[in-house]
Amino acid sequence: MKMANDTLQSMLVTHESALVESTSAIVALIGVVEIAISLLGVLVILKSKELRNIHFLTICILCFNDAVGGVSSVEFEIWQIFNVYFVQRTVEIAYCCQRLFLLHTVQTNDVMLVAVLSIERTVAIFQPSFYRNVSPWKFPVPLLFAAFMFSLSMSLVMVIDGFQQNRSLMLCGSDDCWSSTITSTTFQYYFIVVSVVILLFNGICLIYVSWKARTYRKRNLLNIFRLKYKESVRLMKTFGAIIAVMLILQIFGRLFRIISLSTDNIRVRFSLGNVFRVLNSLSAVSNFFIFLLTSDSFRFTLRNIIWQYLIYITFARGCWNQGFSLRSIIGLKFLLVLLIRSLEVLSV
Repeated sequence: MKMANDTLQSMLVTHESALVESTSAIVALIGVVEIAISLLGVLVILKSKELRNIHFLTICILCFNDAVGGVSSVEFEIWQIFNVYFVQRTVEIAYCCQRLFLLHTVQTNDVMLVAVLSIERTVAIFQPSFYRNVSPWKFPVPLLFAAFMFSLSMSLVMVIDGFQQNRSLMLCGSDDCWSSTITSTTFQYYFIVVSVVILLFNGICLIYVSWKARTYRKRNLLNIFRLKYKESVRLMKTFGAIIAVMLILQIFGRLFRIISLSTDNIRVRFSLGNVFRVLNSLSAVSNFFIFLLTSDSFRFTLRNIIWQYLIYITFARGCWNQGFSLRSIIGLKFLLVLLIRSLEVLSV
């Protein structure tokens, strides 16, 4: 069966080169967008006074994780296309699994970080006082470390499993690294179950907050509710949307992955397998737009960043047209930055 698939894969590369090339181009393009948007998200969080706190640490790490995922995705797609269509040689499974190590770790870490977000959100809603006062070294840093170690361990197991195979392929993916289709399918089912459980917790938190708000409203204590659960509601709005969108895309993507593993049609298998890659990248891109729609602080900080950038560009262009040297423009730009920072301090 493995040898038959290898032969069919060679036929796919030969006769369906347009499909392979266009799919890799789409994934690589989404990866580039993922890098830019994720790094912009990290920049906005770090520059915002309201978002630059322990409550948004996991979100910041998730954005950085997505940026690394974009880099590794683009690098892998370029390497694979170059290897198939320029070098025109097969690749040993063991070497392919090494190339996939970082990408697989990041993709696994995405789900684990969403699980940490869900736990944070649950604690913030059910124990708001504890969440406000707990040391970050007690919560959520240990959870973040555990999530990363789990992702790293899963990728190491995948690479070790790949080293036990003596096959070569034209195109390779993380599913090829596992010793059997059953192992790969079990891995996908595991993440679907985790995603469903997290979504259930998400729904329970939403029902609980709605019930609490209704109870306080009946007692005419809505202001006390807003004071007590202000941070919880703010986190619920942003975290809840990110968790829901990411996990729904993860569930559908991994279902397509399972279907692709159960078919003998290599063209269908390749196409469905790539749906997972596209949905996984889109889930990372969606984080930025969810933040943009649900967080006033994020929008305000992003607007300020864009405004400052436009001022710098307009200023530099005007100086260049007036015949200023590059050194003079840099010096004047530095003074302009100091002026803007001074105005920001005075406006606080």
